[in-house]
Amino acid sequence: MPKGNKTEERKIDGAEFHRTFEIECTRADEEGSREVGLAFSSEAGYERWFGEEVLDHNPQSVRLDRLNGDAAVLVNHDPNDQVGVVESATIDDDKRGRATVRFSRSARGQEILQDVQDGIRKLVSVGYRILDYETTEREGMSDLVRVTDWEPYEISLVSIPADASVGVGRSAEETKPVIESKTDTLEEKSMSKEETPKSVEAPAINTKEIESKTRSDELARINAIRELGETHDLDQASREAINDGVSVSDFQKHVLGVVGERNNKARLNETEAVDVDLTAREVQDFSMFRLMDALGNPTDRKAQERAAFELEVSAAAEAKMPSGYKARGAFVQTVFGLNSVL
Repeated sequence: MPKGNKTEERKIDGAEFHRTFEIECTRADEEGSREVGLAFSSEAGYERWFGEEVLDHNPQSVRLDRLNGDAAVLVNHDPNDQVGVVESATIDDDKRGRATVRFSRSARGQEILQDVQDGIRKLVSVGYRILDYETTEREGMSDLVRVTDWEPYEISLVSIPADASVGVGRSAEETKPVIESKTDTLEEKSMSKEETPKSVEAPAINTKEIESKTRSDELARINAIRELGETHDLDQASREAINDGVSVSDFQKHVLGVVGERNNKARLNETEAVDVDLTAREVQDFSMFRLMDALGNPTDRKAQERAAFELEVSAAAEAKMPSGYKARGAFVQTVFGLNSVL
């Protein structure tokens, strides 16, 4: 139908789209030529979310100034991957848009040109803006939307079309256009025909909070391992554990193993036998496990409280040692028949 108030109230203001077509090589086979002729548009209909889109190819409907102003030739619409430039663009009598593009002498440009010449890259896509259109309602079918004013602005070599089931491929649209309207919009009309559930956005991830917690946990790990190393004269081992990402619990197991090995190698004649008067019941109550747990967790208040008796016995034994003797951990008295240092 011709333009009317209803159409004028519903405009896709500057919406951007892509369409893909097969390359029509006219110069790519000429030896040494870096120019390629290609078709970038036609009046073939294409179903979009707002109806069947047809690009009008009357010369007055297509704004070619940007293409003819040295527009970029890209790969997959990536503005950071320019491989050439548009030399010229026209709308021909057969209702097709055609352009001559020249590829760069850069390694990337030569690579893409070679793929075109070898028939590996066969699809070309045009990026364009819709500036005005007319809508015709069709019973039992989607609306026919004829774009009467549109502006192509870049040409890309693409690898994957959005719709490979039709004769002419179309490239995938990355974003939905922004639509402005005074009354009802194309989007609202589409929703009225069939209610489409709104997409649910994924909850935002607070990356700063995660990074802060990670740093805090790592600092706590480093401090705990360093303190264990200093307590048990294992500075080198603690530095290696910190650098290798060893957990605190794994390093505690290592410390207990080293301490046990030290005790096994201790000689009976290292110190004079020192007795601390303990009753039979106290000897029975003495727990090596509680003592080791307290030594392996010097910052754990509960572990220290549980081993209060064992630590007291060790302190008493150390007090009876010769002047100047200092245990590196705890002194286990003759509860077990020998003097030994943990």
